Amino acid sequence: MPTVTVWETPKAGSLTRLRQKQTPLPPLLAGQLRIQVHAVGLNFADIFALTGLYSATPQGAFTPGLEFAGTVIDAGAHGNSANRRFSVGDRVMGVTRFGGYCSVIDSEPDYLMPLPRHWDFAQGAAFPAQTLTAWYALTTLGNLQPGQRVLIHSAAGGVGLQSMKLAILLGANPVGTVGSSDKAAMLQEMGFENVLVRQSDFARQLTETGHRFELILDAIGGTVQQASFAALNPMGRLVVFGAAEFPPPATAPIISKPPGVTCAAPAMTSWI
Repeated sequence: MPTVTVWETPKAGSLTRLRQKQTPLPPLLAGQLRIQVHAVGLNFADIFALTGLYSATPQGAFTPGLEFAGTVIDAGAHGNSANRRFSVGDRVMGVTRFGGYCSVIDSEPDYLMPLPRHWDFAQGAAFPAQTLTAWYALTTLGNLQPGQRVLIHSAAGGVGLQSMKLAILLGANPVGTVGSSDKAAMLQEMGFENVLVRQSDFARQLTETGHRFELILDAIGGTVQQASFAALNPMGRLVVFGAAEFPPPATAPIISKPPGVTCAAPAMTSWI
């Protein structure tokens, strides 16, 4: 009987519980495609899920993994209309609600995208989750409009870098922050003009530079989040997409409205 290689943990709580195993390959369901996986993405969300710090973590045993890239090896017996846009041999990248750490993945076509010809599988596996997160944060949650200023923390990271690119495409004015001058230089070489190297007193740094924003994407938390919230214009929005100051195996973070912050009109905070 054909088998599939999977990485599975019996329950969340520790990275050391993750084990590789072989399981029987189930029959391909109607309307799905079977993908031979060549690369998977490793995200902060995977680490948080494995350690039990992610609210969407499945109960009991589960396989982590949110994105992958590979080759279609089975398009179904009848090639129905649901999957005609993909054929056996096509290179694809896709997303999944966990279950990505497998050698074979069965997926509905709507969760797959063609892999660009000039991309390798590793590039494809690193693209969907970060880009969709950035788009959702900027548009659905952030309601970013042309001409608005957006502060993007961890701008050299996966979500941050995609957010910087997308903000420009949306006609906005992004200001990125990073933790080192090397990262700032890298971003500037890529054409991003407004990049701040975060100082220890980030609140003072923002005050001295006079920066104010309609939208902030925060992946750090703590005092940086508090200082950022205070730099919002009236009706500004703060979207949290990470919590770097709460790395595993720390206690699960409790994030609340920064204390002592007032504004002329309400500001909103959203979490991804």
